[in-house]
Amino acid sequence: MPWIALVAVYFLWGSTYLGIRVAVATIPPYLMTGCRFAIAGGLLLALQWLVAKEKPAWPDRAQLTRIA
Repeated sequence: MPWIALVAVYFLWGSTYLGIRVAVATIPPYLMTGCRFAIAGGLLLALQWLVAKEKPAWPDRAQLTRIA
């Protein structure tokens, strides 16, 4: 089992570097960074919403405007 986890980390982490290399060549750096953080934040919010016993409150329009 540890070898499967190691291969998964190696593949996922390695593909991240390849994705960054391709993205930097085609997308402006700050836009790429903003997209990465927005995607990561959305995934973490969705994961917390699925796993947590007490569901977190979704941000309202005013909060999203301040965040943006």
